[in-house]
Amino acid sequence: MKEIGKHIIKRVRKGNVKAFEKLVQHYQQSVYNLCILLMGNEEKAEEIANETFLYVYAHMDDYFTEDKKFSIWLYQSMVCLTQEQFMEGFSTGEVNSAKGILPLLQHVPFNKRVAVILETWYHLSDQEISEVLHTTKSEVRTSIYQAREKLSEALKSMDSTEKENVLFRIG
Repeated sequence: MKEIGKHIIKRVRKGNVKAFEKLVQHYQQSVYNLCILLMGNEEKAEEIANETFLYVYAHMDDYFTEDKKFSIWLYQSMVCLTQEQFMEGFSTGEVNSAKGILPLLQHVPFNKRVAVILETWYHLSDQEISEVLHTTKSEVRTSIYQAREKLSEALKSMDSTEKENVLFRIG
């Protein structure tokens, strides 16, 4: 996804609501999709996505003290908010009835899930993922490898029709 212009972000910092609307329009689908993949729950994903943009609006000055792309800071903020939900005891129980990749992803520990999703679906580099997760690039590579191993194990336990469906959906 193309990085949104610094001029829009600077206008958001100054309280320009129209600029903030552009920022939300640019990133809302990306943030929501990431929330769905992490949470496996549409209602919670929408809640976290909304909280993320409220956080961004309230903490725009924090972004200017950091030396990173806006999208990385945005994903970092969203991942922190999502992680808080899991620490508060959010249950992904209803995901088991879902179809596709969501039930499989729930078998993967949270940080490893974030790493594999950001690499596979968002095409972030190891460096960018390490910034989102506040870890090293080698830890990111290990997490991605372990996440893929978990996904592979979960796929092996499916019957051939289910497996074919999942593989078709994820490309």
